[in-house]
Amino acid sequence: MSWEGLGVCQPNQQIEALDLKGNFRSNGPDPYFTFPATDIYPGKQYALEMDIRSDVKSTATLYFRTEEDDRFSERSTIKLPVDCGENSLSFILPSARLKPAIRLDPLARPGCFTIQNIVLRKID
Repeated sequence: MSWEGLGVCQPNQQIEALDLKGNFRSNGPDPYFTFPATDIYPGKQYALEMDIRSDVKSTATLYFRTEEDDRFSERSTIKLPVDCGENSLSFILPSARLKPAIRLDPLARPGCFTIQNIVLRKID
């Protein structure tokens, strides 16, 4: 699976793809996708924009890595609420010394969700 600017994604074992149209089921409390080779370059600012439909209220979390913190950790996250139904989320990444890998936790609990659109774009 690949999305614009994000490269190939790797879902963990708590995400089940229901079809090839962006429909997924979270089977646990920590579902996530990793994107090991995005189009992120240090010194630039980016936004990850995502349209997601969910059948549960939850939180979406974007983890990013920097040259100072090379692991995914709570210190380097952006959290946004996800309501039942349609959601348009925009995660604005900091511009300082980013590394290209990111991790997206679309929900923080079991539930079904659809990623209708997701794109990583550079902010000018």
